[in-house]
Amino acid sequence: MIADILTDPDLVRPVETWPLHRQVDGRGRSHLALGEMTILAAAIQPSSPREREALPEADREAAAITLWTLAAIAPDTVVRWNGAGWLVRSVEFWPDGARPHRRAVAVQDEGLDP
Repeated sequence: MIADILTDPDLVRPVETWPLHRQVDGRGRSHLALGEMTILAAAIQPSSPREREALPEADREAAAITLWTLAAIAPDTVVRWNGAGWLVRSVEFWPDGARPHRRAVAVQDEGLDP
């Protein structure tokens, strides 16, 4: 089962993540801001063509990674991996008995450098 693999310390790594949200400044202008950093354990690999199908069409040609994790993760989460910022665009919840997991697909975003 995938959930068993996600507890193997040889396969999962700590990953820094930040929720991305909109903030309004004192002048009433909206901008994107990073929330508080959290660390989760995930197995990460380049996304397959099939996994890219879960992305919005405009993102399907971008560099993409797939994260497998037991932790909660949501779309619009910024992930730092391999020295770059990645934006989670798709999350699937996989019930797996007592240990559900998630598959998240993130695209590289040059403008995100946490």
